[in-house]
Amino acid sequence: MEQYFGTLKTETIYLDGNRKSLPLSFVMQILEDYIEFYNNERRRKNLGWLSPVAFRESAA
Repeated sequence: MEQYFGTLKTETIYLDGNRKSLPLSFVMQILEDYIEFYNNERRRKNLGWLSPVAFRESAA
C-alpha cells in the first residue's frame, strides 16, 4: 500500500509542485482519474506489458 500511495502522490499531486491544501472536489477527481488510469491503461512489465484489467481478462 505504501508504494501505491507513494506512486499516486508522485504521479499526480506532486507534479504541479503545489503541496498546499487542495479542495476536496479536486482531490476526489484526481483520485478517480488515477484509479481509472492505474487499472485500465497503465501497462506493467511483470504482466506482459498489459494493464491489470487486460491481464485479468486474458487469464479468464
